[in-house]
Parts: sequence; C-alpha cells; structure tokens
Amino acid sequence: MKKEPAIERFVRKIPGERLTPAEGTATVCGALVEIDDKTGLARAIDPVRVGGRLSWQWPAPASPQSADQPGADQPNPDQSGVPAQS
Repeated sequence: MKKEPAIERFVRKIPGERLTPAEGTATVCGALVEIDDKTGLARAIDPVRVGGRLSWQWPAPASPQSADQPGADQPNPDQSGVPAQS
C-alpha cells in the first residue's frame, strides 16, 4: 500500500483517504509462542516470516516430537511458503 496515506492517518489521528491493498508478493509475519501450562507464562517466543521480500525466519523444533519430522524446521519456498513436510 502507499505509505503516505497511512502515515497521515496516524499523525493527524483522523481518517483520510481509504487505504488500498499492497501489490506484489505477500509476506506473512507472526510469532510462535511456547507456553508453560503450569504458569501460563511464555517459555519461548520465535519470529516467523514466510514469503515476500523479507528474509525467511522459521523456528527450530522445540520438542522431541517435532524434531522427529525431517525438514520441519526448513521452509520450502516451492510450496507457497509452506514448510517442507516428509
């Protein structure tokens, strides 16, 4: 999307022109949070970035169960940003 209208809306704190969707390759960004069931606190927080122009970031397997899946920690850009599955 065009950055200028979004910045104007933020700075002036009033609605301006309608924001339009971006064009080109999309990037999905998020976070994987491992929670301790006993305390409810986060044990680990890892960034996740898939696709687009930003560098890929995929968390390494945290548990032995997910470590048994070969390639689970390696993204596969040939499958629309879906990590490789065996």
